Amino acid sequence: NLTGHIGYNYTGARYANVINYPSSELQPLGILNLRLGIEADAWSLTAFASNLTNDVEFTSIAGSIGTPVVTPTG
Repeated sequence: NLTGHIGYNYTGARYANVINYPSSELQPLGILNLRLGIEADAWSLTAFASNLTNDVEFTSIAGSIGTPVVTPTG
């Protein structure tokens, strides 16, 4: 049997801090994951790929006006 799953997670625009400065706005992010596999009675083989669109999520923005410092995850 062939198995598979496609997952897509979307996070809209948001702010990196509670003050919501325009310079701290983080862009929307979409993450696409894929899992494919083969199953038999006594065994299975599965491959998983994460973040196929290669989007980088920034978790914070800091710095002075005009010189932001961004911190990516992973």
